[in-house]
Amino acid sequence: MFNIFKKKSTDSPGENSLTVEEFCEIINNGGEINILKIFNTPLGIFSKATQAQINSNLEDKRNGVIEVYFNSNVHVFGIFTSIVFKIYKDGSKQYFLHITTQDAELVQKTANSIYKHLGEGNFNENKFSSFREYNNILNIAKGNVFSEKDECVNWWTGKHDNLIKYALYLQYRVNPLQQFILNINESSYKG
Repeated sequence: MFNIFKKKSTDSPGENSLTVEEFCEIINNGGEINILKIFNTPLGIFSKATQAQINSNLEDKRNGVIEVYFNSNVHVFGIFTSIVFKIYKDGSKQYFLHITTQDAELVQKTANSIYKHLGEGNFNENKFSSFREYNNILNIAKGNVFSEKDECVNWWTGKHDNLIKYALYLQYRVNPLQQFILNINESSYKG
């Protein structure tokens, strides 16, 4: 078994040597984890949104977002270069890791790593495409998209004590085009 908190001595804040596979194993193991710690992204390297910025996003305000942090100069999994981190009134947290990329192989490889460790997950075939549909990934990478249904979206859940603790959403977006996102939702459930 690997030590999930051991990082290369050359890792500086905002950089880490954690792989997608290792992260999936952490989710599979359940229990409490500190996302910012395992990503080597201490809160001090983030900028904090003002209350006026939070209030200007009606959806965030309606959903109970109380704090938003962001950093566009990180390196998570050797893939994602930006993180937006939201804290909600109920104590739940949401982490958006993203990058804009035309690298279809990187997108497919990331999805396959998650499939391998977390299973097939879920997707809404009436609304989106699955990451198993490589032609759709290629079309997004090339900018050849025709509708929102071309967007690739899959999600997985991680349980602790039979309650959903984590939900992972992987998206390769049509709008904004070529935005690749891993959204990690952490519930406020405390075991």
